[in-house]
Amino acid sequence: MLSEHLIQIVVWLSMTLLVLMLLLLLRIALLRINLIAHTSRERIFLEVWQPLFASAIAGDTDNLPQLEEDEKIYFMKLWNHLHQSLRGPAKRRLNIIALRCGILHDVYSLLHRKGLRSQLLALTMLGHLEDRSAWTEILRLAKHRDTLLSFVAARALFQIHPEAALNDLKQLMLEREDWPPAQLALLLQEANRESIFTVLANTANDLAGSTNPTELGRLSRLLHLLEVAPYQLAIPAVRATLAANQKDEIIAQCLKFLREPSDLPAVKKHIGHPNWVVRLQAAKALGRIGSPSDQHQLAVLLRDPVWWVRYRTAQALVTLTRGDSQTLSELRAHLADRYAVDMLKMAMSEKGVQ
Repeated sequence: MLSEHLIQIVVWLSMTLLVLMLLLLLRIALLRINLIAHTSRERIFLEVWQPLFASAIAGDTDNLPQLEEDEKIYFMKLWNHLHQSLRGPAKRRLNIIALRCGILHDVYSLLHRKGLRSQLLALTMLGHLEDRSAWTEILRLAKHRDTLLSFVAARALFQIHPEAALNDLKQLMLEREDWPPAQLALLLQEANRESIFTVLANTANDLAGSTNPTELGRLSRLLHLLEVAPYQLAIPAVRATLAANQKDEIIAQCLKFLREPSDLPAVKKHIGHPNWVVRLQAAKALGRIGSPSDQHQLAVLLRDPVWWVRYRTAQALVTLTRGDSQTLSELRAHLADRYAVDMLKMAMSEKGVQ
């Protein structure tokens, strides 16, 4: 009797699994059909609208048809793609097309949806449109814990009004470690406002001599951002920081900026620094702004225990001597360390110096 019950249980379980598998296959089939239908509708939309966009960008905006409800997402995706590909007056004409098609209300609706994809699409479009109507909502999203959503919202704010965006977001920019400094620097570079870099340089100057770990973290991020600033705006804050700060990471960052012979004493001071990253940046800086008479002081670093320091030093020596093969050959002949000789030979070969 027990075995019959077991057999029945096994049969029912098998049938249940079979039904579940069939439902899963049906679900996959439906998703596939839906994807094919969606792709087909988008292809048809693009075939119609790509020529219309081309004509409208050229100046003919009188023949734009009414958008169907299910075409609006395709329109936004194509519009954003074109906006990122074009420059100058063409971007302004794209904005006119969007307004003529009455898409702005739908963009606002997307912004308030819960889906991440919808919000990102809306934020990208509002940034390109430079529309300030939804500033409060975009600012709220810029403070969201999701890294991608918050950063795209911040980018939209900078596209809409760079100075106001800096005023509202400066603290976040210095505190949010999940916002990559390189991406933030690119964002500021695209904004291209000297007023923004002036504010950041003044903030860095205020933090120059700090020993507070939190403030030092902010100073480090500021220096990353100032790498894309106009040189004359950034360099006073960099020099003040280098003179007042003893943190290795900060010193290395400051050395990256130095380009003038007047900064040679500060560079030479760090040639023998205990931290190899600082020595590396000092070698590169000396190669940029030193004179041929500094080659022997720089050549000392060819014996550095860290490979990267030796490599950058060798490159700096080639730059410092302006690729003069005789000078470099004489220098190489006086080197006792075979690893130093090999490194200098490699750097010369890379620069085509025989």
